[in-house]
Amino acid sequence: MYKLLIVDDDESSREVLKDALEGDDYEISMACDGREGLDKVRADLPDLVLLDIDMPRMDGVEVLKAIMADPKTQLIPVIMVTAVNADSQIAMSLNIGAVDHIVKPYSSTIVRARVRAALRSADAARSGASGLERQGTVVSFLGSKGGVGTTSIARNVAVHIARRGVSVILCELRCDGGTLAQELGLSAQYTLAGMMEDLTGPIRAKDVERCCFKQPNGLRAVISAHAPDQLCPMTETQAEQVVAGLVSLAEYVVCDLPSMTIPSTTAALRHSDLVLIVLDMEPIALHAAEVTYRRLRSLQISPSCIGAIISTKTIASASVTLKDVRETLECPLMGVIPHDPDAFVFAAMHGLPLIEAVPNSGAAGAITSLTKRIEEGKLLPLQF
Repeated sequence: MYKLLIVDDDESSREVLKDALEGDDYEISMACDGREGLDKVRADLPDLVLLDIDMPRMDGVEVLKAIMADPKTQLIPVIMVTAVNADSQIAMSLNIGAVDHIVKPYSSTIVRARVRAALRSADAARSGASGLERQGTVVSFLGSKGGVGTTSIARNVAVHIARRGVSVILCELRCDGGTLAQELGLSAQYTLAGMMEDLTGPIRAKDVERCCFKQPNGLRAVISAHAPDQLCPMTETQAEQVVAGLVSLAEYVVCDLPSMTIPSTTAALRHSDLVLIVLDMEPIALHAAEVTYRRLRSLQISPSCIGAIISTKTIASASVTLKDVRETLECPLMGVIPHDPDAFVFAAMHGLPLIEAVPNSGAAGAITSLTKRIEEGKLLPLQF
């Protein structure tokens, strides 16, 4: 759901704009003057601002300049609203950074069309901001906190895609050694940590390809390091180069990301087509997921790219209900992986992903359903 902010000192004008947009799936807030509007932009980071020009305390042009001057808000599209159809005023607003201009009186159809167009353009600009020559689709799994099963879910989804003959790379992109090497039984494979040690210049696709280990099921995997205590420091630019290499090598890139904020995580998130927050059904994980969602929005990740997955790893995961999750998180719930300890233990004992070790289990069925939703290329929330 997109968040829109209407800033206008005239109450009737605010209500007219709100009524024009309420038929679409928007969360709409309002401010009655420029100063209040700027405060709300900085606090809430809306996806689009409809900004009146002639206002007390701080006019729309001043607010627009402040939004464009702040790195945290300068990518937010702003549509200026005015009762004066003056070319000089329109040109000045566009030159400062406004994306469009609406002159009063306006029709609801025009308002809705221009808002949708501005949101589409903003999403396209963000996804292409890095200048990467995109080929593959990037799906990132981001743990709300440690121990919620992020790696296991990412691995199973990647394997499910690979088994259909689609090229996919599972990448553990983190600054230290995670658990993927142990899950896959890789003990001598070239890692991202090894690549960083050998690095003498920019990271190229062939450098990343050297880290790819192909498994019998067709999945290729890239691990950060063999040991959990082995470090793999990486700048945001280097992480972007890794992602650029990955998307040139496969149709799908599945990133297993840590819950902590580090440069490599930020880079992967900004170039992801879909970000899935993994949480357990207990209060700490739910709160962490809520914080994670706000962090994603502060990075200007579009809400149309963010979903959530519940991993019910333990029986104790019952203090939070599905209703609690839906009321707390602003993103759609795309999957629930049921509690199935016997299946997961059996899979771990045989060194296999769950969908191969116990394909008829409830958890495997949930992962299959989740993968289908991911491959649809858009957020498809569960309906129950």
